[in-house]
Amino acid sequence: MKSARFFALDARAVFPFLLVLIHVRGWTLMLALVCTILFWLAERIGLRFDSALRAVRAWLVAPYRPARPYQLNHRMADLGALDMMAVEKPDKKATPKKTSR
Repeated sequence: MKSARFFALDARAVFPFLLVLIHVRGWTLMLALVCTILFWLAERIGLRFDSALRAVRAWLVAPYRPARPYQLNHRMADLGALDMMAVEKPDKKATPKKTSR
């Protein structure tokens, strides 16, 4: 399916100019121009707008992306030492402390 075009660019790449219409400042105009130029360069390389965003996301995340969700990637806890401490409490009355003077 072909994407909508606005002059020579994908119509979604022109979205930052809506921010310029809402917040008219020099820095928003520069940001819109930089974003539009970056997406134009991506199209010249051969990436569409959505695939360019996917490439940026993959570059930011890193090459290693596990198939399991982050919440399931936790280490096993060894609670055996805690159980042994609860079982082997010495009786204080049976063994009196010896004090040396």
